[in-house]
Amino acid sequence: MGVALVLTACSANIAPGGSSRSRIDVSGSVTAGPTCPVERVGQPCPPAPVHATVVATGAAGEPVAQATTEADGHYAFTVPPGRYTFSVEATGGFLPRCPTKSATVKLGPPEQVDFVCDTGIR
Repeated sequence: MGVALVLTACSANIAPGGSSRSRIDVSGSVTAGPTCPVERVGQPCPPAPVHATVVATGAAGEPVAQATTEADGHYAFTVPPGRYTFSVEATGGFLPRCPTKSATVKLGPPEQVDFVCDTGIR
C-alpha cells in the first residue's frame, strides 16, 4: 500500500510508448547525510530527505522518465523494460553529491532504486 501512495503522489513525466502491462514501476528515496558535524549519544543525526529530480536515462543517452521527490524524499515513475542509468539532479546547488546508479529493469516486481547522497559535512 505504501508504494501505491508514493506512485500517486509523485509527479512524473513518462515517455510515450508501450502498454501499461509492459512498463515497470521504479521507486525509491533520495536522502543525504551526514546531517550533523558530530553525532552524539541520544541525539540522532539521521539522513535528511533531498528535494531533487530523479532521471532515468536509456542506453542511447535519452531521458526516458523523471520524477520530482516528495517532501519525504520518495519518488516513483514507470519505464519499459531495459537498461537505465538513474541520476539525481539536486535543486540546492552542487551539494549534496548524489551517485549515479545503473540497473536493468525487467518485467516482474517493481524496481527499488535508493540514493544516499553526500552532504560534504566532515
